[in-house]
Amino acid sequence: MNKKGAEMTIGTIIAITLGVALLVFLIYGFSTQWNAFRGVLDPLASGDSNVDNIARGCEVACASNNVYDYCEKNRILKFGKDSGKPNAEGSCKELYEEGNLSVSCDIC
Repeated sequence: MNKKGAEMTIGTIIAITLGVALLVFLIYGFSTQWNAFRGVLDPLASGDSNVDNIARGCEVACASNNVYDYCEKNRILKFGKDSGKPNAEGSCKELYEEGNLSVSCDIC
């Protein structure tokens, strides 16, 4: 038998299709900075609470002597549905003074 073209198996076609789909997904994710998926992933990762993230951000602002980020930048602190505490809003300094965060800094 004389075959002029190479045979392509079903497995190869499926692998190419999945590879192209993965590539499109990654390009879309990186081009939108994954914002399209944050609404789905954030509640799964943090349990609707962002206290740890805000505390880390305040620690970094303090360690780098970033006066704006620590003293003035407004942040919304979410304790989560099960905590019974209402959300708090303010700068890192204000959140510390209200007793909502344990990150103290003397740069203000």
